[in-house]
Amino acid sequence: ARLAKWCFDNFLVRLELLPPSPELLRGLESSDKNSVAVYHFLKQNTFDVVYFALEGGLAHFPAVAKRTGVFPDPPILVVLAHEPLMWDLEANAKAIERKEQMTVAHMERTSAETCD
Repeated sequence: ARLAKWCFDNFLVRLELLPPSPELLRGLESSDKNSVAVYHFLKQNTFDVVYFALEGGLAHFPAVAKRTGVFPDPPILVVLAHEPLMWDLEANAKAIERKEQMTVAHMERTSAETCD
């Protein structure tokens, strides 16, 4: 609550913590399910602009839905990149080792390509 107040007082930014999505199964955590939960939340609430960190690919489903026209009255979607998974792996001379990493890399790339 203090962080939300500070963001609004200093930047006029409304900070929202993502509540559990009633459309998704509870207890399952993965990047794709989190991105779908963000999409459901954005469809149910009105925002002018939404800022995402690129890492984890949270903007993936909202951005794809907006580009394909299935997201009615979408906000402007802004993605800020700091250290996507592929940059981190390449910088440390590592390869993708798990299916989840491949999913995240794809979601991060698509988020960057399709955001506003």
